[in-house]
Amino acid sequence: MKSTAANNTFGEYVNRSGTANSYKCPQCGSRAKIVTTKVITTQTREKYYQCTNLHCSSTFVTYETVDRWIIKTKSN
Repeated sequence: MKSTAANNTFGEYVNRSGTANSYKCPQCGSRAKIVTTKVITTQTREKYYQCTNLHCSSTFVTYETVDRWIIKTKSN
């Protein structure tokens, strides 16, 4: 999906649905895209990113985890 905002305060590029689909490269500031995602737990993911700048091509890892619920639904 195409980005609607250049980035947010975390350096993420945000798509039309409002979810982050890439990060800014911490090395050069260019867009980095998700290469692989590993499930660590039911609430944690490890994401591998690679910079799209051919002169940089850095690869880095982020962790995505549930921090808190805004509204938690009842389980059936």
